[in-house]
Amino acid sequence: MQVGAGLWGRSWAELVGAAPGYRLVGLVDSRRDARHWARSDLGVPAFAKLRRALDEATPDVVLLVSPPATHRELAEEALAAGAHVGVEKPLALEIADAVAIA
Repeated sequence: MQVGAGLWGRSWAELVGAAPGYRLVGLVDSRRDARHWARSDLGVPAFAKLRRALDEATPDVVLLVSPPATHRELAEEALAAGAHVGVEKPLALEIADAVAIA
């Protein structure tokens, strides 16, 4: 599951979707156009909120390709749901957020 389809997010989603041994099970983005793109171009479910995506798609891994200020909240939510988390750099903007994620 990937969160974020802005800036580099679309490239990440295309790479993950084509990577051997991986299957992109969905994309989360608050923007309607990004969700439409995920459904039409990638053929994956798209969600506006991570909580719903975690409940419906039950991903093994959540890749955060969202703005850095959102990383802590999203990582904590995904980890609490039992998913592994990968984060596009930077991990966090504040040391306290990085420590909390770790």
